Amino acid sequence: MGRDFYQILGVGKSATENDLKKAYRKLALKWHPDRNPNNKEEATEKFKNIAEAYAVLSDPKKKEIYDRYGEDGLKAGMTGEQQYDGMKGFPGGSFTFTTNGSEGFDPFDLFNSMFGGMDGMPQSRSRRAKFSKKRNGFSGFEQFGGMPQEFQGYTETPQKGEEVTANVNCTLEELYKGCKKTRKITKNITNSNGQTSQKENVVDLDIQAGWKDGTKIRFEGYGDENYGEEAGDVVFVVKTIPHPLYTRDGDNLHCNVTINVSQALTGFKVNLPFLDGSEVSKKIDHPVSENTPEIINGKGMPIRKSPGKFGDLYIHFKIQFPAYLTEKQRTDVKSALSGVNNWV
Repeated sequence: MGRDFYQILGVGKSATENDLKKAYRKLALKWHPDRNPNNKEEATEKFKNIAEAYAVLSDPKKKEIYDRYGEDGLKAGMTGEQQYDGMKGFPGGSFTFTTNGSEGFDPFDLFNSMFGGMDGMPQSRSRRAKFSKKRNGFSGFEQFGGMPQEFQGYTETPQKGEEVTANVNCTLEELYKGCKKTRKITKNITNSNGQTSQKENVVDLDIQAGWKDGTKIRFEGYGDENYGEEAGDVVFVVKTIPHPLYTRDGDNLHCNVTINVSQALTGFKVNLPFLDGSEVSKKIDHPVSENTPEIINGKGMPIRKSPGKFGDLYIHFKIQFPAYLTEKQRTDVKSALSGVNNWV
């Protein structure tokens, strides 16, 4: 059966190319012999196994053979229909793949191609990759059209660290007028020896008038920085604090006003404290219902893409009815409403 390359990298069989690279980078840094002077023999063996596992699983053709026949299938000089059982994508009919000892590739070449020869792990140590030749005169990688890209000695851009997100809570008043906030970011920096130090940065958040829930403010490179990776980003996400009077729907505002049945029928004046510190007044001189809001144009939130323009304010009514009426009150109400013929 040979070794379980998936287990070595700690990935599943459905792992993507990015998953494989991420797993290799993490494990190769952890088990690089130069970082493990106290258990160099074990680290060297693990480092080699990690490189060999990645070499196979990152190449679709070799991975397909490995998935069907295991490591033994890669090492054996497999030929033709007897072994492949109809696998038609492999030209030449046979190949040999050797990763052991001096006949195999050098794991430091793979490491340097991934990391570009990093401080503390000298690139001069690496050697050109070597592939064994067997009786058929072909190496495994040559048979498949050349070495995978990772083995060709180019310097790959370091992988970026994970993105960190945090909410920045804002009141509706702050989102109406715009505001500035300050936040402290603590950045963890891990060096080649696995030691971690911290760096604090203070950043200013310029909250623009009209911003909505979910608006993001990105600070590139302010996140944690692991050895061999670019620093990640820190992203602040706007989160609206619930308001006691108003709720927001896009660029519009909504509020609820409680009135009695007399006001609902005869009219009244609404006075509301607004988000900019002013007062909104609206005289209602017609009957109102709970089903139809009163709309005040231009008293909503600022519209970000239309400077100087605002959404609307929707006033919803909750009508209170008396719990009890005297006989005279009932008679008076009936009399007052008896001539009404335009009910809605």
